[in-house]
Amino acid sequence: MKFYLLLAAVALFIAWLTVPPLFLSPLKGVAPAAEAVNLPPPEQSLDRLSRAIRIPTVSAEEEAKVDTAPFDDFHRFLEQNFPLIHQKMEKQVLAGHTLVYKWPGRNPALKPVLLMNHMDVVPVLNPELWQQPPFGGVIADGYIWGRGSLDDKSGLMAQMEAAEILTAQGYAPERSIYFLFGHDEERGGKSGGAATAARWFADQGIRFEFVLDEGMVIADGLLPGVEIPVAMIGIAEKGYMDLKLTARSEGGHSSMPEPGSSIERLSRALDKLYDHPLPQQMMYIEMLGKNLKAHMPYGMKVAFHNYGLLKPLLKKGLGNNSTLSPFMRTTTAPTILRAGEKSNVIPAEASAVVNFRIIPGESSDDVVRMVADIIDDPHIRLEKLTASEPSPVSDPDSASFQLIRQTILETAGDEDIATTPQLVTAATDSRFLRDVTDNTYRFQYVHVTPALRPAYHGQDERLRTDDYAKMIEFYVRLMKNTDGM
Repeated sequence: MKFYLLLAAVALFIAWLTVPPLFLSPLKGVAPAAEAVNLPPPEQSLDRLSRAIRIPTVSAEEEAKVDTAPFDDFHRFLEQNFPLIHQKMEKQVLAGHTLVYKWPGRNPALKPVLLMNHMDVVPVLNPELWQQPPFGGVIADGYIWGRGSLDDKSGLMAQMEAAEILTAQGYAPERSIYFLFGHDEERGGKSGGAATAARWFADQGIRFEFVLDEGMVIADGLLPGVEIPVAMIGIAEKGYMDLKLTARSEGGHSSMPEPGSSIERLSRALDKLYDHPLPQQMMYIEMLGKNLKAHMPYGMKVAFHNYGLLKPLLKKGLGNNSTLSPFMRTTTAPTILRAGEKSNVIPAEASAVVNFRIIPGESSDDVVRMVADIIDDPHIRLEKLTASEPSPVSDPDSASFQLIRQTILETAGDEDIATTPQLVTAATDSRFLRDVTDNTYRFQYVHVTPALRPAYHGQDERLRTDDYAKMIEFYVRLMKNTDGM
């Protein structure tokens, strides 16, 4: 009898784990009936974006190598193509070429909002390999092609288009809307663009209801097991650190190698870092599960529905997934190696630069300590070359977040789309604004597929023309929706 009672209890437990996920309903959310948006034909806005792409506002790693003339050309281009903005808004030029616009609101008592993007683009290494000229702005095959079409002139131009459209329609926002367009984002803000703007805002006593920058997108086929597009809204971003590891030894002739050479020590240190990934955190994976489990395969539904019980299995199962692992830990990536110069000489010094993208909750100092413990070799010297700490985590339940989410759903219309807060694994200019707002979010209305993802900073960068029209619509709706906050 006891055996049958035990068997029944096990069966009930299994049913408790596995049956409820069968009845999970999608948590897409339904936007209120959205007011129709009156937009001009897309051909004109596409032509302006095409001409913007033709201006090669390229960031170089060294400031002295940046050609500033195209940035001057781009400023003039904006003035010529968005005349109403330049009549109605206040404009500041900071740190040489970073732009700030203020669209005065009807109610100065309300905290303003800040919309951000950047005008600079990364260099093109092999233009001959592109299907279209990288600075041609060619419109073909349903795409607009060129450097900056995805990252990030399209976002800047879409914000300008939206503001120009609304101004032409006689609209004035209830709360002031600021725009910040950095000129050195791709260089990590080394020229002080966004940082200078942040100090300028602070000096003016300006605090924002929310800040919205680029950084996250609509993941279309990128998340394992999730078939519908997912609008991921960044609530935080990782920090960044370049850590130099240097090993030294006496060196010598290659015909008489001694144990413990600099290259040997450095190689062992890097092997240890590969073999011992930094600790996992599950906060952002839990967010994915909470918001997307209804759209997942049955096995993942069971796992996330019973998250508290099955968390250890999820940590183990997802920890090696190349798409999801960056959302779970500080990542480790050796990027530069330097050692000997002659084939018959054992070098006295070997070094490596290791890039870490630091998850919120950890600091660059924490990472240095963990690396030292993992390597456990007093002959390896650790030196921070650059470090930027992780951003604060903004509230995914705030009114600002819900406003952005609602605007995404309104813009999507009949498209089946889900939303979720998420971590940005790269760095954006918004990290410099942490002292002038409590709410910083990162989202760009663009569908990114597995085929399109390599185009970021890569070959054949391009944007769907339909997405650009939707991007403009998103910003028109967002600007108007701020009236209701």
